[in-house]
Amino acid sequence: MLSRRHLLTATALAAGATLLPGLATAAPRAAADFTTREGLLAWLTANPGLVSAYAHNGRKCLAHRAHVAQPLASAVKPVHLAAYALARLDPATKVRVGDWENFYLPYTDGGAHVAAQESLGIPMDSVTRLAKDPDQLVTLDQIAGTMIYFSDNAATDYLRHLLGEPALRRAALRGGWAGADTRSKLGDFLCLLLPEEVRPGVPRREMGERLERRFLTDPAFRAHARAKVLTGIPSWDTQTAWVRDSGGASAATLAGLHRALAAGRFPEPARRHMEHSLAAARPPEVAGIGFKGGSLAGLLTAGMSVRWRDGRIGTVAVLFTGMTEPDWTAITGESSIYLRAVLDLLLDPAWLDRVATALTGTPGMLS
Repeated sequence: MLSRRHLLTATALAAGATLLPGLATAAPRAAADFTTREGLLAWLTANPGLVSAYAHNGRKCLAHRAHVAQPLASAVKPVHLAAYALARLDPATKVRVGDWENFYLPYTDGGAHVAAQESLGIPMDSVTRLAKDPDQLVTLDQIAGTMIYFSDNAATDYLRHLLGEPALRRAALRGGWAGADTRSKLGDFLCLLLPEEVRPGVPRREMGERLERRFLTDPAFRAHARAKVLTGIPSWDTQTAWVRDSGGASAATLAGLHRALAAGRFPEPARRHMEHSLAAARPPEVAGIGFKGGSLAGLLTAGMSVRWRDGRIGTVAVLFTGMTEPDWTAITGESSIYLRAVLDLLLDPAWLDRVATALTGTPGMLS
């Protein structure tokens, strides 16, 4: 969802998006407790229809609504990373920051682009959040990294244009994902923020493409769109309705892509970037933990992989949709155990059984 408030840290969900100034966070009822495992289990037991999950730790499997397509938000971005790796472009290729920022729409990524700028030492304007020197150079590999570590939407769309959608779809298919939805993040947000520009009868993806092209080529329209973020604020209901048609896949499909990435089916940059954010969380027996999450209004998603030093690979994808605003705000808060709970579906067999029982009534099945 849209906001100035950065809910998710880079080493947590790094997903992007919450409430803009002026949109009240009304709480019609108390939020669920996502600070404890018991609280999370209680919510899962009460809301199994809002959850799609697939987890396989190499020995046991949890599958709950695992083949039901759900919106993914930024959890789709490993597709773009996989395509970048397959392209085998020179990672040291220099890119103008201004060319990257052509795709930037402030306040729609939970502070991801600002975090990316800070990590790369790029001075920025405090009002526009754009680089003070658009001619400053970064490397192509740094752009790919910020897409994963910070969930920078501008980096995602830059790579999408550089590589082309056919390359993205081929990369997804290599990971077992047919028909991946690789629409423009920028274009989709413009459909939400500028409903007056949306033409009746034009499919949303096509409309997003039109608006993105206009944003890239018309400075006046680009300035108007960036200003609109601070004034015309969509309601929670408007945003959640928009989320439902934002493109996605099933938990089983997403977990399959993470397995392909962890197994080394893509060239080196892919696994390196996927396993960067949670490197410090590795237990001694684990060689790598891959991660990418996503967040939009009422939606929270995560895909992960674990590579054990004995050669075993585990993968998990958990997709929450249709959450109430209080629950969504609570689960994306700093005290939430959500990310650790998802990771422990692979690291803690007893926890996998408890979650499987909460969702399905039976423990995880033997593989």
